[in-house]
Amino acid sequence: MRAIETMLDWIGAACLAVLMLLIVSDGLGRYLFLQPVHGAVEIAEMYLIPAIVFLAMAATQREWGNIRIDILADRLPDWLQRAVNALILAAAGLLLAAIAWGSGSMALELYRAGAVTDGFLPLPTSVGPALVAFGTAAAAVRLAIQTVLVALGAISPREAAQE
Repeated sequence: MRAIETMLDWIGAACLAVLMLLIVSDGLGRYLFLQPVHGAVEIAEMYLIPAIVFLAMAATQREWGNIRIDILADRLPDWLQRAVNALILAAAGLLLAAIAWGSGSMALELYRAGAVTDGFLPLPTSVGPALVAFGTAAAAVRLAIQTVLVALGAISPREAAQE
């Protein structure tokens, strides 16, 4: 799982670099040469931004990098903290699994229909939802693993985040 998460994270980081180059190229082209990069906005919003956001989710969760507010949880007994943390992780995992399922279904439907954009470049519209599906599915699997480990007391989110 770690290898998949790392690969997805690197793809997201590469998309961030491509997005920066695309925006700079579009800006320079627009103002210096009066010729913007055609399809830059569509490429950014349909491909690059979903990749940046969703492909890094699993690696971020692996490192416990998401924001946690545990004011109440710190005051609970250890066994109840484990139960609450496991319940929260499970709920988040189920939500992400539902998003993955819905996005994957949408991507497949758009792909089968051959849906493309109406802009200057006819770009396939199925790629964005597919990126969301891959990223959220990987994060859901990571959350399922963490749910089991927290419920069994093998790891604690607080201790894991401090490592």
